[in-house]
Amino acid sequence: TLYTGVACATTFGMVFVINYPKEDDASSVLIQATATIQLLVKDPKMKYMVGMNAIFGFAVAFMNSYINGEVLAVVLKDTESRFVGILSSWTALTAALVSLMTSFSSKRGVILIGGILSFSLVALSFLVFPDSATWNIWGLVIIYTLQGFGRATFESALKATFASYFAGNSTGAFGNIILQNGLASAIGYILTFRLLCDQPSRYCVRYSDGTLHDVLTFELLICITGVVAILGYWRGSVSYATEQMQASAITQCEQIEEVGEPRNLHDSYSDEEH
Repeated sequence: TLYTGVACATTFGMVFVINYPKEDDASSVLIQATATIQLLVKDPKMKYMVGMNAIFGFAVAFMNSYINGEVLAVVLKDTESRFVGILSSWTALTAALVSLMTSFSSKRGVILIGGILSFSLVALSFLVFPDSATWNIWGLVIIYTLQGFGRATFESALKATFASYFAGNSTGAFGNIILQNGLASAIGYILTFRLLCDQPSRYCVRYSDGTLHDVLTFELLICITGVVAILGYWRGSVSYATEQMQASAITQCEQIEEVGEPRNLHDSYSDEEH
């Protein structure tokens, strides 16, 4: 009944959707791709921001492939993946609440670093406590809460930061978010199947299909990416602040010149009269 009501409400809402004119699809995609690559190559700040998109992609792949796919089945005896939807919904709810609370804050840097640390702590927790049998439902709730906090920063603070740092090229800025996050996610999922090992151990985990997987390398990758992301954000912020100072100085000089020109013209008339 609930889903039927939601479906009906959504269908009714389509009546109010406005059909705006749009550019040619092929042309639009080409423009966005060109702007994305040019910004990545030419603007040094963009290179420093790659880590923040990368850790989100890696963390999502780790969460879906290992925690959702393997850990839940061991901890909660959830062979039919019933709890995956419940805990994933908790992550989404946490992300929504955190986004709402942080939307009024101007300290985007603190929020972004908090999100990076949240993603890093998800991997670090299983790095410190690798045995799934020692986990319980409350520990998993903390993990999914951390994932939700990190997701909130990606959906709000990170995109707002990109909009500010690359205000002159919003198409390229958001194109880079999609490109970098997509590549990181793809690499993360590939590593899930390629990082194999031979002998079962604390970090060589037997998956439900019988294959042995090296989770240590994946966890270290996420933690190292977190460090790189924080350092990259700091360096990118310094570059942005320097650009703002230079732009402000140029603006002040132009204003001084504009104010000085009429005065110099008046002085020249005064000299002629004398």
